[in-house]
Amino acid sequence: MPLDITVGFLTQNAKLDKSASFSATSYGMNVSSKFSLLGWLDVTPYTGFMLESTKLSVNITKQIDTPNGLQSANIAFDIEGENSARFVLGASFRMAIINLNIEYAAAKASTLIAGLSFKF
Repeated sequence: MPLDITVGFLTQNAKLDKSASFSATSYGMNVSSKFSLLGWLDVTPYTGFMLESTKLSVNITKQIDTPNGLQSANIAFDIEGENSARFVLGASFRMAIINLNIEYAAAKASTLIAGLSFKF
């Protein structure tokens, strides 16, 4: 096929004691195609679209020493991530053992990522 198509799903949950929990879900699709140039340079442009959600929940109860004796104080809140969808555009450049990756993700909180790796 001239295009590589990837469909992905991620879900993650983490708890810190009974006081905090975090959850994340993401699913979507990526499309890429690899081009070999000059015999020593491979270029792989890619694009994708993801739907995602994140949530952090905190619930802490502490005993506080006050002039009136010990009293319980409760701190509880939920924070939901601002991103609900992400459009990704990037490219990977492989030159012999060096691989350079550049990616831009457009969302409510957009990101620009660059990476360098070596493959022996």
